Amino acid sequence: ASTIISLLSTFYGFLSWKLVLMHFVCYLYNIGFGTVIVLYLATYNYKRIDITKAASFNYQGTGATQWLLMFPYALTPILIYLPFSLLHIPYWGLFTVGIFGIVMLLMRGFWVNLITAKFEKQRYKIAEGFRE
Repeated sequence: ASTIISLLSTFYGFLSWKLVLMHFVCYLYNIGFGTVIVLYLATYNYKRIDITKAASFNYQGTGATQWLLMFPYALTPILIYLPFSLLHIPYWGLFTVGIFGIVMLLMRGFWVNLITAKFEKQRYKIAEGFRE
């Protein structure tokens, strides 16, 4: 889905090539870091979800913890980009965020093994939460 949306967003290039660059960097960050952090944070969700309920405006399984856990995902690129922006070299900041996404993507095997071990360690706790 990220790839399709990123390809469709290339039409913003008609407005400015800078938008295409920013979308590409966000794409790399999302497929590299985004997938890992979402899977990792899912290991902390123990709430039951009724899949027969409507999907729109359904906040089952979410609580304050899930809203707070999104901060690492949202703040990481800002914290990487900010020093470069303050030094008036924003393209280096974008480059660094993109490289961070690529490195995380290349390390996905390591992260998947780590997340799998965490899931296996907490499988009974997660299953108990889903049965409530």
